[in-house]
Amino acid sequence: MATRNQRDAKKNSLNAPVIHGKCLLAKVREALGVSQPEMAKRIGISASGLWKLEQGTAVKLSVARKIAKHYGKTVEELWPGDPELKTKK
Repeated sequence: MATRNQRDAKKNSLNAPVIHGKCLLAKVREALGVSQPEMAKRIGISASGLWKLEQGTAVKLSVARKIAKHYGKTVEELWPGDPELKTKK
């Protein structure tokens, strides 16, 4: 049976590059002292969408770049678990 990340990657494979793996969004958000709903609003996604990303759901690279920019980090810093990330720039 396919994992959630595999299903998401397959679903998004025709649309845009996606990234997977361990995500540090929650740790960074918590260090900033910002709630999930507030950060989701700032980024422009739903709170449930941010929760899914914090749980490791695959994300389009373009969305990851937008989120990283908002956090003042690089995509590589927020998603260090994607071994192929460097090839997706």
